[in-house]
Amino acid sequence: MAEEELARSARLNLEPLDEEQMQEEGKPKMPDAYEFRLLLAEDFGERVEWAMNWFFEQEIGFDRGREWGFAQSAVIPIWLEHERLKTGVEMQYRNFTDKDTRADPLHSFVVGPTIAWKPTHNTRVDVSPLFGCTDDSPRAQVFVVFSILFGPGGETGAEAPASTRNR
Repeated sequence: MAEEELARSARLNLEPLDEEQMQEEGKPKMPDAYEFRLLLAEDFGERVEWAMNWFFEQEIGFDRGREWGFAQSAVIPIWLEHERLKTGVEMQYRNFTDKDTRADPLHSFVVGPTIAWKPTHNTRVDVSPLFGCTDDSPRAQVFVVFSILFGPGGETGAEAPASTRNR
C-alpha cells in the first residue's frame, strides 16, 4: 500500500488541467498574514506570577480575517520546593472579523483554572481547561502544553498563558 502511494506521488502527470483544477491547485492553502505580539510578565512579592499576552493578526489574502485579543494568567506556587507545582486562573478574550463581518465581530471569552507541574528541572507541563462565557465562545477548551528548557536553565519566572503559547 505504501509503495503504491510512493509510486503515485512520484509519477509525472502531463495531462492538462481544466480551469477549475487550476484554480483549486493554483491558490495557496493558507492565507498570508502578519502578527504582532506583546508579552508582559511580573512576579509580585515572589508569590504571585502574572503574565499577559496581547496579540493582533491580520490576513492579507482570502477573506482578510482579523483577530485580536489577550490572555492572562496568575499563578501561585503550592509546592514551594523549586516551585514544582503551581495553580491559578487563566482567561482569554478574542475578537474575530473578516471582510464581510467587520461590523459584527465574534467575541470569545473563556476563563478557568490552570495548573503547572515541573517533573524535572528542565521540563514543565501546563494544563488549562477554559470554559466559555459568551455565545460565540466554545463551551470548553483544554490547553495542554509540554515544555522543555534546553541549556543550563535559570531562575524560574512567569510563563506566557498556556492558551497563547501555540499561536
